[in-house]
Amino acid sequence: MIKKIKKNKGFTLIELIVSISIIGLMSGFLLLDYRTAGKKTVLHIQTQEFTADIRRAQNMALGSLDFNGVTPVGGWGFYIADANRYYLFVDNDPVGSANHGIYNVGDSIVETISLSEKIMFSTGIGVSVVFLPPDPKVYINGINSGTVIITLQQTDDITATKTVVLNAFGLVDIDY
Repeated sequence: MIKKIKKNKGFTLIELIVSISIIGLMSGFLLLDYRTAGKKTVLHIQTQEFTADIRRAQNMALGSLDFNGVTPVGGWGFYIADANRYYLFVDNDPVGSANHGIYNVGDSIVETISLSEKIMFSTGIGVSVVFLPPDPKVYINGINSGTVIITLQQTDDITATKTVVLNAFGLVDIDY
């Protein structure tokens, strides 16, 4: 009896080279995107943390939270001190006074928050926002109207930015 020998068909050398080349190209693109994604993630997380701190100040005002056993007469707020740091503060100036709704040396800093060394404020430096209980009314730089736009950016890439918009109704939005 004669047996027929089957030839196992496999991949040709050209098919293997093309497949490996495609996998290599895709891996290269993935690595490039992975490096930039890490930087964008830091910007995204820092923007989320900043927005959460804005909402925290707003919630402290809504809850009429006491500071040192007393409800603040001027409310709770945040102030962007410079390109790398901001304060959560208690406004000690009563409504109607010249300094109400604006951070000044007479106010009590509750917490100082520093941004990552890779992130900075590019707009909004010097902005004060105060939430006055129980409504809360929102004072942007001492005025109960308007909108403030605050931009965070990567220090090594000025095109990578996130914008936080806050209006006098207390609505906070992040521009993705």
